Amino acid sequence: DSLKNPIKNIFARVKPEFLSAKPLSTYPYDKKQLELANMNVLEHLWFDTTTTRLDETTHPFCSSYHTKDVRIATRFESMWVEAIYSSLHEYWHAMYQLQYDPLFDKTPLANLHSMTIHESQSRFRENIIGRSYTFVQHFQSEYTKLGPDFAYHTTDEYYYAINWYDVFPMVLLYNLM
Repeated sequence: DSLKNPIKNIFARVKPEFLSAKPLSTYPYDKKQLELANMNVLEHLWFDTTTTRLDETTHPFCSSYHTKDVRIATRFESMWVEAIYSSLHEYWHAMYQLQYDPLFDKTPLANLHSMTIHESQSRFRENIIGRSYTFVQHFQSEYTKLGPDFAYHTTDEYYYAINWYDVFPMVLLYNLM
């Protein structure tokens, strides 16, 4: 009870329709459409298939073997928001790697200098740029293709789903009380 009461007080101020609605971020999606939407978003951000590739894995990552060979792996079996934004996050890692001068290939100068800079740049681009209202608005047409339930949502609803999808576990917690 000492834990439930403060949480109940917080949720007492939340709109009831939010607590009963199924979040857009949890809608079922067509996997092939998600893969296509993912590539369309990345290609719009200058994803170069001659130097970079996108594959599927159980845990997203980016690896670089050469300044002209960077590989991104993402997962499509999670919520669609996670799939798109993990791809974006790893793509920003790839962009960092692709900026090294090929003259320095196979030398320490073409290797990762600072994981702090690497990760901060990727997180900044993923969260500040990728989750911005303008970005969501621009790519909304890609999201609407993910399945029949996605077609009739506003930019505000997509923006909310993308930026607050991780609140859903708290809603489940509330409903279990």
